[in-house]
Amino acid sequence: MPDDRAKALLAQQGAVLSHFNGLKRKDPEISDAVAAILTLVKLMESSNAETLSGLVDTIRKATSVMLKTDYSYASIKSGCEQFLRYTTLANLQETNFQKIMLHRGKIFLKNALGARAKIVTTAQQFVDDGITILTHCRSRVVLQVLKAAAMEKKRFTVFITEANPDKNGYLVQEELSKVGIPTTVILDSAIGYIMERVQMVMVGAEGIVENGGSAKVADRSPFKIHRELKSILGDETIEVTKLGSGDLMVELKSNDQAKKLEQSRHSLTSL
Repeated sequence: MPDDRAKALLAQQGAVLSHFNGLKRKDPEISDAVAAILTLVKLMESSNAETLSGLVDTIRKATSVMLKTDYSYASIKSGCEQFLRYTTLANLQETNFQKIMLHRGKIFLKNALGARAKIVTTAQQFVDDGITILTHCRSRVVLQVLKAAAMEKKRFTVFITEANPDKNGYLVQEELSKVGIPTTVILDSAIGYIMERVQMVMVGAEGIVENGGSAKVADRSPFKIHRELKSILGDETIEVTKLGSGDLMVELKSNDQAKKLEQSRHSLTSL
C-alpha cells in the first residue's frame, strides 16, 4: 500500500512538471506565475482528493515541484500562494468543496490572464510624445506597454539597464528596436547618473516578496522618493545654483582647470 501511494505521488509530480514545462515551451511569453496557476487548475480538475486538507496538500506538493524548475522562484511562489489563498476564501464545509475551489480557481485564472491586457491599455496612455523612459530588467508587461505606445505613433526613447547577471537588458533592446523605438543600454550602476534625463521609470513586478521587492534584481519597496530639506540662514543674499550630473566635468584637460575647479569647490564649501 505505501508503495502504491509513492508511485501515485511520483506519477502526479511527473504530470505536474510535464504540464508546466509544456506550457512554457508552447508560449515562452506566458508568465511563470500564470503557467503555474494553469497547472494547478488542471491538477484540481483531475484530483480525487476526498478531504479539503488532502486537496490543499496536493496543491502545495505541486507548487514545490514547480519551484524546483529553472523558472522564476518568486513568480511561481507568489502566484501559487495567491491562488491557494483565493480558492480557500469561501465556505468549504460542504461536501462539494472541490467543485467550489475549482470554480474559484477558474475565476482567479481568468482575472490573471486578463490583467496584462488591462495594464497595457491603461499604462500606455501615460506615455507622452517626446519623453525619455528608464526601465530595469525584462518585464513582459512593460514591453507590451512600450510597444502599444509605439503603435499609437508616440515618439519616445528608452534607457535600459543591463540587468546583470543575465544581461536581460540587451534582449529588451533587441525587441524594442524591432518596432522602431530608440534605445540605449546603460550599466546598472549608471541609474543615478541617468535619472535626471528621464521623465518616467517603468518596471514590472516579477513577484512581490515579503521585504517589498518586486523585480528579479535590485529594486525594493518598489521606489521611495526622499526630499531633502535644509534651512540656510545668512546675513547677506546669496544665489545658489543647483548643479546636475550633466554639469560635472568628465575630463580635466589642464592643471589650470583643475586649480580653478578646486577653488570654486572651496568657495562653495565656505558658504
